[in-house]
Amino acid sequence: MPTDYRDRIYQNYVSRYLAQTTTVRYTYDEKFYADWARVTIGRIRRLLPKQKDAAICEVACGHGGLFYALKKFGYTNMVGVDISAEQIELAQTIWPNVILGDAVEFLQSHSENFDLIVAFDFLEHFRKEEILPILDVFYAALQPGGRVILSTSNDESPLSTYCWEDFTHEVCFTSNSIKQILQVVGFEDVRTLPAEPVPHGVFSAVRWVLWQGFKALIYFYNLVETSRPGSGVFTRGMIATAIRPFDEDNIRE
Repeated sequence: MPTDYRDRIYQNYVSRYLAQTTTVRYTYDEKFYADWARVTIGRIRRLLPKQKDAAICEVACGHGGLFYALKKFGYTNMVGVDISAEQIELAQTIWPNVILGDAVEFLQSHSENFDLIVAFDFLEHFRKEEILPILDVFYAALQPGGRVILSTSNDESPLSTYCWEDFTHEVCFTSNSIKQILQVVGFEDVRTLPAEPVPHGVFSAVRWVLWQGFKALIYFYNLVETSRPGSGVFTRGMIATAIRPFDEDNIRE
């Protein structure tokens, strides 16, 4: 049986894709991690657990940027999983507790273990028929009251071709479609958030202000074409978050 094309690409995902193909050059130095953490935490900070010893798992942990950020905020109980040996090697320079392996298989062996599961740029790499079973595994690995945070490309963006910049992307989501599948799995308090510029200096503040103007234009365009303003999530990437409920009676079929 032929090797899955995704396995071939992931073997050299850093050296042959991130380091050579993308328009952003990934340097993996202190400045890279600090900049990445500043923006990412700016978008999700209010979603993080209050307890610093909360059990956190990042699937497809990549270069370890989230661990760099969470360490700065005092979190101590974190684990990461990635299928790429190159990514794991990078992540281990930031946080030692990272595992080379299949993230779904790892979570299947950790039922009701985590307070937070984070998956950045993960779901879009799977086919439609794979996604609901993956989210079922996420749900089962969370403790009741635990949260999932997902980051993915957004097909509601006017520049939605961004969804297909990576050959391993199989599906794109909108705010409505990702809410739909999270609710089908049984999650509650399902929300989507735009991945907007995070002001942390003059240039980023200007970008944020200009983005508000562009967003207003997209609202207007949608109103003219469809009489509805749209979801309000128009950035090329978006964040989805949801909670595994405490009272699960009649939540899941």
